[in-house]
Amino acid sequence: MRIVFLIFLFVNFFPLNVSFAENQPLKVSTETLIGAKGDVEIRLTYENISNETLYHVHPMFHFHHSMDMAPMVMKLNPGERKEIINKNHPKLLRVGRYPLAILFKYKTKMKGSWFTQTFMDSFFYEEQLYSAVKGEIETLETGDHSRLRIFIKNPAESFKNIRLMLLLPPELISKSFNQMLGFTIRGGEEKSFEVDVEKTPESLPGDYPVHLMIEYGEMQKHYSGEVKTKLTFNLPWKQSLSWNHAIAFLFLASLIMWSFKKNGWAWRNAKEI
Repeated sequence: MRIVFLIFLFVNFFPLNVSFAENQPLKVSTETLIGAKGDVEIRLTYENISNETLYHVHPMFHFHHSMDMAPMVMKLNPGERKEIINKNHPKLLRVGRYPLAILFKYKTKMKGSWFTQTFMDSFFYEEQLYSAVKGEIETLETGDHSRLRIFIKNPAESFKNIRLMLLLPPELISKSFNQMLGFTIRGGEEKSFEVDVEKTPESLPGDYPVHLMIEYGEMQKHYSGEVKTKLTFNLPWKQSLSWNHAIAFLFLASLIMWSFKKNGWAWRNAKEI
């Protein structure tokens, strides 16, 4: 019973961390202004809400069919805020809903590893339209290689020519889905397919956000929707043990041996008596 109690204490006070997910250090907001001719101005504000300084903070805008790099901030102190005005969004030709994704890369040390944070938003142009096509993502964990099972369903009566965009952080790659994929889905039809995703060699273990944008045009109107999930990549057991856990293991082993010897001696003394 004493050994069980010691193991209980060890598990509660020294839990094994096999996931190194980063907290999101940036508070992000956007404001979108649209001109009479379809010109788009995006005002991005981001603030470091963590307790540590961030380095090489680099936002990248993902529009519905293009990307645009924003200026890099070399150093962002805790509580510091930056504002960016982006006017490079393609001119809007159809009314409807448009997605907006912003991917941040940053470092917590000047020469440390890169981390990422993704911000998703959307805006309407003249009319609030919502996508009839629905999506769902199921994640299958397989170690350093994971698999996404993507479901697309069209509950409407008419067919849709849809375009899918898979947005992955730089630490993940997919050879089977190179960002853009287009196909036709008939009314009431559901399609599913699987996508393999793997880490790059320099990627760290942790949680990585994955976003899927679903878009289509119909009757001179634009419709869009987003599906999000996350993939978790953990260290192998032998690599996940920190120095704290190693010391705790040694301490627990010593307690168990001490308890065993004490109980063993007590049992032998009682037997002799």
